[in-house]
Amino acid sequence: MLSKVIELWSKISDNGINDTLDFDEKKRIRILNKVMFINVALAIIGSSLDAANLQFEGALVSLYPITLSVVFWVLINRGFYAAAKWVTLIFIITFISSISIGFGSKSGIIVYFIPGALCPMLLFKKKLLSLTLSLLVILVMVGVYFAGQNYGPYYWIADSELIYYELTSLAGGVCLTILILWHFISTNIAYEQVILTKNTVLKETNQLIEKQKLALENNNERLTDSMEYARKIQRAMLPGKQVLGSIFANSFAFLLPKDIVSGDFFWAQSVGDKILFAVADCTGHGVPGAMVSVLCSRVLNKVVLEEKIVEPSGILNRSRELVIEGFGSSEKLVYDGMDISLCAYDTRTNQLDWAGANNPLWIIRSGKNALEIIQPNRQPIGNYGAIESFTQHQIEVEKGDTIYLFSDGFADQFGGERNKKYTVAAFQNYLISISNEEMREQRGLLMSEFERWRGDVDQLDDVCILGVRF
Repeated sequence: MLSKVIELWSKISDNGINDTLDFDEKKRIRILNKVMFINVALAIIGSSLDAANLQFEGALVSLYPITLSVVFWVLINRGFYAAAKWVTLIFIITFISSISIGFGSKSGIIVYFIPGALCPMLLFKKKLLSLTLSLLVILVMVGVYFAGQNYGPYYWIADSELIYYELTSLAGGVCLTILILWHFISTNIAYEQVILTKNTVLKETNQLIEKQKLALENNNERLTDSMEYARKIQRAMLPGKQVLGSIFANSFAFLLPKDIVSGDFFWAQSVGDKILFAVADCTGHGVPGAMVSVLCSRVLNKVVLEEKIVEPSGILNRSRELVIEGFGSSEKLVYDGMDISLCAYDTRTNQLDWAGANNPLWIIRSGKNALEIIQPNRQPIGNYGAIESFTQHQIEVEKGDTIYLFSDGFADQFGGERNKKYTVAAFQNYLISISNEEMREQRGLLMSEFERWRGDVDQLDDVCILGVRF
């Protein structure tokens, strides 16, 4: 029997509840369902007592809460929650007013003042609205109470029947007050529990994040240390910049890796009367690019020092064969390799031989204010469709002539006010504008121009520029 009562009570409480309501709204609807059920129960008891004592006016008044409850349940079952709340508020005001004026002080309606004043807080979530309506209900109840004292009652209650009305009113008022207070207390406890749970989860999450942060910092530190060590190894294996500086006093080498290690590199060797030097741009950047750069540098050394090939076109042709062979063990065709601008300068004849794979040679003649461009073969050192022999160019250089070898990182960098590419044309114009400066000064100017253009934009690729003045 008890279980059935509990089940019925639960069904009544969940009337009109659906998944579209949030947690707080569901609690409000449940407590209102309980209030309406108690209203119906008390109304049935009250109307029965009135009918038994032949007080038919009172019996009719007692049917008013039943009507309200039915209207409320119909509205919430149809999803009209706001309308149901306003109907309930209007009922509270009109019911208490009619009882106070109709039956006077003997009605015992005063015990409904507390639950009546609390009901707007139960009905409405917004604090300002609920407090305003609570104040309005209090003012109305006080007003009609004193009006009943001065102008009523219109229906008399015999002293012999008074005890029934007082007990019914007291029971209803106490039950409703307890229900409403229980709602606020339980809601507060539920919120405290939710906050406590969230704080616990947040604390555990913060601890986990802190552990992960420390792990990431340790991993990053180890990775950075490894990259720094790799940079030292790469510089030791690619000594072109130092060799070039010892041969050409009037030169500069500008290398700015995107990451700690670079896929771009300088290369230089001295063989007899010839000085061989190059700027190479290998596939990728960072660790992958650096690995390819080491392989390509070793290939160049092998071709020049072991196979004794010193003509730029011959060096590029043979290097291409070795690079393709080096990547040939892969199950898939690998297109890694390098673009390169390679010079061979004969110190005895002042003749410059040059060949290029995708990267050109730029010359600014002494006293001139224009660029002379030597175009490369449009093919890399690596796998690339139809293979053609590289073209060798013979160039007469005079004292004061300046040549530039470079990768594409400077011209391709995004930046400026519109976040656009720097472009090859802008790079050419800038080199012309600084060509009369000392070579070491040019290096600093190029660095400043690159940083000015880049601004807050991330560097996109390795930058490598070599300038030599004869």
